Parts: sequence; structure tokens; C-alpha cells
Amino acid sequence: MKSTSSDIWPVRVKMKDFTPTFAKAGEVNIAVISDVHLGHSRVWTSTIINVLEKSFTKERLETLRVIIISGDLFDKRLSFDSDDAALIIRWMERLCRAAKKYGIAIRILEGTPSHDNRQSRWMLHANEMIGAGADVKYYENIAIDEMYDGGPTVLYVQDEYDRDANKTWKAVQNLMVEKGIDQVDFGVMHGMFTFQEPVRSISSHLEERYEGIVKHVIIIGHHHKPAYHGKIRVPGSVERLRHNEEHDKGHYQFTYSPETGVGNEYFIINDEATTFMAFDVIGKSFNEVTTHLKKFLHYPDNSHFRLDLSRLDETYPALGKMKQIFPQFDITIKAIEAEVSSENEDHLIDAPILTSIRPDNLSELLMPRIQGASDAVLKRIAQIMAA
Repeated sequence: MKSTSSDIWPVRVKMKDFTPTFAKAGEVNIAVISDVHLGHSRVWTSTIINVLEKSFTKERLETLRVIIISGDLFDKRLSFDSDDAALIIRWMERLCRAAKKYGIAIRILEGTPSHDNRQSRWMLHANEMIGAGADVKYYENIAIDEMYDGGPTVLYVQDEYDRDANKTWKAVQNLMVEKGIDQVDFGVMHGMFTFQEPVRSISSHLEERYEGIVKHVIIIGHHHKPAYHGKIRVPGSVERLRHNEEHDKGHYQFTYSPETGVGNEYFIINDEATTFMAFDVIGKSFNEVTTHLKKFLHYPDNSHFRLDLSRLDETYPALGKMKQIFPQFDITIKAIEAEVSSENEDHLIDAPILTSIRPDNLSELLMPRIQGASDAVLKRIAQIMAA
């Protein structure tokens, strides 16, 4: 069984403490955001955009050469006339204008189809409609391209090119042969590597394959927890989107030089990430639970509180009343008797929904449901799966 990923980054810094600096001669600063999930059903689009704009201020933007979005810019398909779509398009227009002003290349990879739905192309349309003239590119298929004009080569691999990672790898190999190269400088991907899964699934990529053809760093989106593993960098999601994501949220920045390679790697923490907290209130009376929640009245609106309780507790049927007392918060309940929550909020990744269970997809279906299990449990599951 593969070990889980390490989240030990060389340098971790809170956004409020991060001081943007210009790259030295011959170097460029590159920022990476991933799993933004605009249009999310529980975390407001306005909240996520506010995080992005606080992260990329004028002072920060003027120091950057590239912004990479490694998939899942969107959470779901949006109606073009929705309020969320209007907010997103206006943000894209502002970003494109800034990119043109400061000479920033924007590179966007298609993520999970059920999330992005090819809507990241809106950035291209926004750039064109306002005549910004920014250097924006969007990749929905496996591609090899320069990161910017005259810059390093990048392999782009979108999510779900094929359910079988071996077939995806074959397509990558064919493209490398077609290009007449045996190595690229960087990889930008969306999906999973085997080290991120307790049990390997058919759709997980083999690290050694891609580390063998990428000279510097492989950036991969999809998993919401940041990780640092060999050449692989997992930025995680920029915002906290559900329960069981208590780890730090943020994004990744590094410098690149043709002479010295990659340096000055930072994981920049979103220190204003949305609150998701769970409280064990089993056996507590309704008044006791109310008193406990009043301790958090200073928390921001739309903070998410989950009450873990028994169906026999008096608070269980009184959720509506609890919401009336705290209308500024999103309050949900989780019955401890249920082996599997009816909500999908406890998943660290957004696993595809499949209609049947087969030997080739069993691991993929199982993995999101056992996130956070003990090593002993994971080991036993691996033994059963291998039997």
C-alpha cells in the first residue's frame, strides 16, 4: 500500500505575511491556483472571488510572469444569466486586464468534466470581448506547449482523458514522439497519483512515469489537500469547501530560471478560509447546544457548523428551530448511527458518481469514503482488496 502524501512544504506563509518580490534577472515568478470551484453550492462565489483578489493584489501581480490554473476553476455547470456567472465574468475581465498590463501569461487546464464543463473557456471569451489582448490559453486535451513565448515546455494532461491511466500514458508517449522530445520542463495535470490513494485504482497515474519525463515540477490538481511529494506539487483547493478539510488552504508560487531550475517555493496560506467546524453534541439538550453555538457568534457569516448527534437527541428534529436562532450560519446535522453520510461534504476529492460497482472501479468508489481512516484500517482494506 502506498503511503499518503506529505504536506511538508519548504516554506509555508500566510497570505497576510507574504511579501511579493520581483524575480531576479533571468528568473520568473509563477503562481498556481487549483480547485477553485466557482459556483459552489455552499461557499459563495463572491467569497471565493474575494479570496482570489486578496491573493493577487496589484503589488503581487506586477511581480508575476505566469498564473496557472490547474483544473476545476468551476464547481458545476452554470447558467450564463445567473448571478454567479455575472460575478465570474467580471472577475475574469479584471484578471485579463491586469494580465495584459503586467505581462502575465494565464494558462488554464480543464479539470474534472462534471465540474468545469469546459466553462473555463469563458476566460478566452472575456479576454476577447473586452479587447484586453492578454496572453490567455486554455487546454482541454493533452498538449505540450511553451509556458510563455520562449519559455519552458509544459505537458498538460486534463482529468478523465481516459478512465484507464495506462491509456492516458500511452497518449502522452505518442505526443512526445510526435514532438520529437523525450522530456518536458514542467507538467500540469488534473487527477490522482498512486501515492494519493490508499489502494491503487485503474485511473491513478504512476509517479515514476511522469517524474521520468518531467525535468522540474509536476503540478496536479483534484485532491483538495496540499501535498509535496518528490517532483509532484499538489496545491489543493484555494478555499475550504466542506467538512473534514481542516487543513490549510491556499496556493503555490515558485521561481523558474533556465539556468538554475525551480526555486523559492512557497505554499501561500489562505488565512481567511471559510470555517467548517463539527461539534460532538451527543446527549446534549437543545439549550446546551444553543449555548455552545453562541460562543461562535463572532465568526463570519456563512460559517458552516455541523452537529454530530444521535437521532434520539432532542436537537435532531429541531434543526429548523436552530437555524432560525442562527440564520447567519449554515448549520447541518450528522446522525452518528449512519455508517455513510447522505451528504458528500466529507470528501476530500470530488469522485465521479458511477452507476455500478465493478472490479476496475471498486477502489475509486471506496477511496473517498475512507479518507481519514487509521493506518490499521487502511492496511486491512488493502489486504482485502488484494485477496
